[in-house]
Amino acid sequence: AAFGGGIKNENATISLTNCTFYNNSAARGGGIDSGADSTLDITNCTFSGNTKGGIGNPWSETTAVNTIVANNSEYDCRGGFTSSSANNLSTDDTCSPGFSIVTPEALKLVWQEWLFALQAGSVAIDAGANSTCPTVDQRGVARPLDGNNDGTAVCDVGSYEYCQPVEEAGIVGPEALLVGQTGFYTATYTPPMATTPITFTWDNGTFSPTVAYSWTLPGLYTLTLTVSNPCGEVSATHRVEVCQPVEEAGIVGPEALLVGQTGFYTATYAPPTATTPITFTWDNGTSGPTATYSWTAVGAYTITVTGTNACGEAVGHLSVQVQPYRVYLPLIVR
Repeated sequence: AAFGGGIKNENATISLTNCTFYNNSAARGGGIDSGADSTLDITNCTFSGNTKGGIGNPWSETTAVNTIVANNSEYDCRGGFTSSSANNLSTDDTCSPGFSIVTPEALKLVWQEWLFALQAGSVAIDAGANSTCPTVDQRGVARPLDGNNDGTAVCDVGSYEYCQPVEEAGIVGPEALLVGQTGFYTATYTPPMATTPITFTWDNGTFSPTVAYSWTLPGLYTLTLTVSNPCGEVSATHRVEVCQPVEEAGIVGPEALLVGQTGFYTATYAPPTATTPITFTWDNGTSGPTATYSWTAVGAYTITVTGTNACGEAVGHLSVQVQPYRVYLPLIVR
């Protein structure tokens, strides 16, 4: 094209917002050329990689705000801008007023499919004016963001709003709890310079970096956390084993035996929801839910059994009276 490789504005008014002009060519105004009796308003656009300039506007009323004109061949601009132009960046001295000159290395523009992305540390990050900032960038990402993590969200210069996504999420907290016990968990994420605001969503409906969980039944549970910011989200899981301790142990069996008689005894436990496996140890050395006892002498004896699981134990006792073995002889009367 002779004038305006991307757009030729002649005797018209054009407003451009969140636009990218790249790889266009013309004899003047490789990106856009605005001729006589024309008005051109440019907000948060990027002109880069165009031949014979990014913007040609020798006779028009052109206002640029929050805009990048950089790395175009021969020159970035041809013609002046209105005094309302502000917060713009260029890589040569052909754009004025309202432009600051920066180096390509400081600008850190990288072509990504169909627009120029800002890389971390770019001078364009948080360098614009919020008063003229669109609500989204060319991709639809929210503006303004706190791209430099200084606690204040400020519009970036150009068509791209820099955002460092959250790359990994994690959960810190106990992996084992008792039934009814409250566990406290904390969300983590990397990198620490991920763009804010960052939101935390737990599967119990909590929205904060910390959360409390408690369960009324034993079992294996999985916590799920989603960490998100304006440019992405990641999830993490955390497994928790909830254990119900054995709270009571008991013994069922005869409470009276004869000397030498064998008694059969069974261990019991409570609550019935106690976490398994449960092991039973008897004071005669037997292991298992049942045991046999026998005594050779008269007396009062106590049987003891201990029920144990992963999170507790209980002890049960049973008193047994051992009585003499009686022999009855027939009575003979003469």
